[in-house]
Amino acid sequence: MMGSDLDYEAVFNAIVVPSVVLTPDFVIVAVNDALLNVVKRTRADVLGQHAFTAFPDNPGAPDDPAAHGMEHLRASLERVAATGRRNALPMQRYDVEVPGRPGVFEERYWSAVTAPVLGPDGEVELIIHAFEEVTDFLRQLRRYGEHGVTDSSPALEEMTTNVYARAQELHHLNE
Repeated sequence: MMGSDLDYEAVFNAIVVPSVVLTPDFVIVAVNDALLNVVKRTRADVLGQHAFTAFPDNPGAPDDPAAHGMEHLRASLERVAATGRRNALPMQRYDVEVPGRPGVFEERYWSAVTAPVLGPDGEVELIIHAFEEVTDFLRQLRRYGEHGVTDSSPALEEMTTNVYARAQELHHLNE
């Protein structure tokens, strides 16, 4: 199945990595099902919205370096729009507003890659932002640390290895 027979929207929606497609001025033009599932929103909630209107910063986030997700995401999107080159973000905190409860945010942690879609003239036409939520992994690590557990389960070891490998991949992409 090649060319025009391929349903690109169905392919995009089947991708298991949460992804959003933005214009160069950060208006959301497409989201996949994985993204909607992880942020518990509908397409109607986010399509046509500016990224930072649809996903506002948490005004009550603690003053900690990990809690500057919007600032880091904005810088990443701006770099991609300006350079036309991919940019990776290391794990960071970016809280998500609870649907139906304005001003109430859930603590969330993410690792992301932002990539340009270039037009025939080489200019950035769209921006794809794909991310992986790592909140549960961090919570599990905290629980192990709080209980003074020195040995770890195979599942935790596998997650730690995966996060380390992802961090290395992001580091190499940025270089």
